[in-house]
Amino acid sequence: MSDALESLARRVASDPFFLAAPLARYALRHGLDDAALAARLGCRPEVLTDLRLCRNPHPEAPRFWQDVERIATHFGLDAARLAETVRSGQGLLRLAQQPEARAEDAAGYLMAARDEEPQPPPEPGGEP
Repeated sequence: MSDALESLARRVASDPFFLAAPLARYALRHGLDDAALAARLGCRPEVLTDLRLCRNPHPEAPRFWQDVERIATHFGLDAARLAETVRSGQGLLRLAQQPEARAEDAAGYLMAARDEEPQPPPEPGGEP
């Protein structure tokens, strides 16, 4: 693989247009180097460069599955494993792009968890 393509694949790791972005987020979250990511996807590490330069699959079904199957077929990958990895990476990207929404969701969740009044313990000899 050419150094220029590898350099390009690394530069687009933060661009959600490319498959490099969700793969990078997934690898970072799970502490995977290229060899481990390639093993997870079932390919040789050299294949990662071309894979990263593919367009990120469309986020909505059924286009997502069509895109994943096309990529998996081209590279000889297991489509279900690729889909799981990409979906996880896409979710991590969305969370990273919306930190304020994440904080609001968490605050709302915590407030909802506190809405219920605590129940007193049952009295001895009474019904549970």
